[in-house]
Amino acid sequence: MPFEPLLGLKHQPSHPTDEIVDRRFLTWLMLTTALCLLYLSMRPQVPQNPPEPPASATMDPLASSESDISDTKDAEPGTSQVSESTKPEFASRRTTLGSMNPELKYNLLVTLSSRGASLERVELVEQKSPGKFRYRALETDSGYLGHLALDPELRITTVPDGSPAALARVSGASGGLEIGDKLTQVNGMELTRPESLELALQKTKPGDEISCRVERQNDGVSQTLEFATVLTETPLD
Repeated sequence: MPFEPLLGLKHQPSHPTDEIVDRRFLTWLMLTTALCLLYLSMRPQVPQNPPEPPASATMDPLASSESDISDTKDAEPGTSQVSESTKPEFASRRTTLGSMNPELKYNLLVTLSSRGASLERVELVEQKSPGKFRYRALETDSGYLGHLALDPELRITTVPDGSPAALARVSGASGGLEIGDKLTQVNGMELTRPESLELALQKTKPGDEISCRVERQNDGVSQTLEFATVLTETPLD
């Protein structure tokens, strides 16, 4: 049984005008949608252009090599092309602080290098008596000439004060071995590389007198000198 009579309500039928408005709205919506779809389907599709590669990537390798060859040909004879990033190398220099002279009573002998402003070597040179160190190297019993830091051409780059090398003597010259001397022979053994010095001293003992032959440049003239000196113990470093 319908509820409207029970509630005292009457059914109100829809007005014909409302139905006409609804149909017109649906028609307008459908036409608008169809026109949008038609517009999108007829719109021309514009292809996207790929990005152009950089000029360096498209450069012909053959053309690059030909350019390098032409640059080399244009260079003047007898000249070489040097990169701007090439930097000249400077020879390292060494400085010693302290002394092995027992009268000065230094406890340390320090060798500094200009290569990277580095601390190259520290030796404990406190002596109980001349040539006898309070702290000596235990790995060797051979005599010690001093830390000379020979370069690949066997040239002396440092001579510690008070060391056997600094106290070496030769007739006709004053002073001992000097920076720049080329050490060619020690105790009769020819030196061929920096490590040869240690080999030449292996058969010696502290207190032994040995000979050192060097080549020294004096005003552009090469001079061969034969030095004699007395070895000490090897200090702890």
